[in-house]
Amino acid sequence: MNAADPVTISGPATSPAAKLQSALMTAAPFKDGCEAALESALAEIDGFLLFQLQPEADDDDRWVGAVMLGSGEERSMNIVTLTVSDGSASVETVESSQEPLARIVPAYAAVLTHLRPAA
Repeated sequence: MNAADPVTISGPATSPAAKLQSALMTAAPFKDGCEAALESALAEIDGFLLFQLQPEADDDDRWVGAVMLGSGEERSMNIVTLTVSDGSASVETVESSQEPLARIVPAYAAVLTHLRPAA
């Protein structure tokens, strides 16, 4: 499996990841851009964007972002993959993701967690 393949979200249908994926599917075909679609979807749930990128410089079709969802014990770090051409969206935990950037998300989130209160 790779991050571009659709994944099934485990857990209850009301989980933040399932809500995020549903909101992203509603936002497709991402007319205002992938980052705008994700930020709009995150505004509907308890989550925020950690960072985003296009993994292949010459590929405008695939977009990947890292998000933090939930709070407290329910907090999870997730990889969001959007494909512009077919309007697909997948949300997966960093632990289950095969996306190479998933390995850096916990360290980046830890830095942001300490910097946000200082700001």
